[in-house]
Amino acid sequence: QFARMFLDEAKLVVQLNHPAIAQIYDFGQDKGQLYLAMEYCDGTNLRLIVKDHAKRQAKIPVEYCARLVSQAAIALGYAHRAAGIDGKPLSIIHRDVSPQNILLGQTCDVKLIDFGVAKASSATQQTAAGMIKGKFAYMSPEQLRGKPLDHRSDIYGLGLVLYELLAAERAIPG
Repeated sequence: QFARMFLDEAKLVVQLNHPAIAQIYDFGQDKGQLYLAMEYCDGTNLRLIVKDHAKRQAKIPVEYCARLVSQAAIALGYAHRAAGIDGKPLSIIHRDVSPQNILLGQTCDVKLIDFGVAKASSATQQTAAGMIKGKFAYMSPEQLRGKPLDHRSDIYGLGLVLYELLAAERAIPG
């Protein structure tokens, strides 16, 4: 089941071509080992940036937070509206929007990563009803309850990321 989910992620993300989504170049299985070759992103994730600023008791400028989150929002919007190579909507929901999955490159470019728990209408391995995937601290109430999701769940998670960038602490502790 894990192997199928891994290959579903790769098949899904390889169809996405956006400057703010880490590009997948190749994927597969070799001698029983699954692999995924993706774009190298020279930088760090937003979680480490928040921790660094909190440790120094420094605030991340509001304009900078807005720029980072708006770039991630544009990438999510693209993923939400993306169509497959057959022209049919993929209906992608990331389901794990969190500071750890938003990278900031050395040139200040944002890259959204880890569609490992993404849900798409094209996935061969659909999540079982009531099964929860993602990081609890960034999940929408619907996702926590195992209810059907749409793109608004990702927007909710991104709102929690923005809060964390501005406040230097999680909106939902734990």
